[in-house]
Amino acid sequence: MKRIWIGFVVLAAMTPSLGQTLSQQKMCDEQAYLKFHREFEDAYDATKYISHFDPKANVCYVMFIGSGHAVGRKDKETVFARKEIEDAFEGTIYGEFFSTVCPDCRATECWVKPHGSDASVSCDSHADFLDQSNQFFGLARKYFGLKA
Repeated sequence: MKRIWIGFVVLAAMTPSLGQTLSQQKMCDEQAYLKFHREFEDAYDATKYISHFDPKANVCYVMFIGSGHAVGRKDKETVFARKEIEDAFEGTIYGEFFSTVCPDCRATECWVKPHGSDASVSCDSHADFLDQSNQFFGLARKYFGLKA
């Protein structure tokens, strides 16, 4: 009888935090959706977003993913790829992958700044575009729980 009672207490103590996390994830998803449609959706030819609520950090992370020609640019030879990780509510930027490819140029920026850290983590600057993009997704998964 004592074991059943202890098990019940543990389950009852866990239930509110699980429900709270689910409601927080729902609020996170809703805020990410609004932020995406207000600020990012129409910026590139192809766009999407991914969100994740981190209960330990109490942060709603959203990763915006865009590629193609920037809308409104006359230079149709320049192609952009952009991934950005933000706090969906506060707007703090936690990471960015940005690559520009044009006939005469090639520029890539790739970094993340883990929550609570003063230092950022950069992708390998000698890696090619695809490897840096994959490194960024790996860092997003490792530090923010964002799975693309």
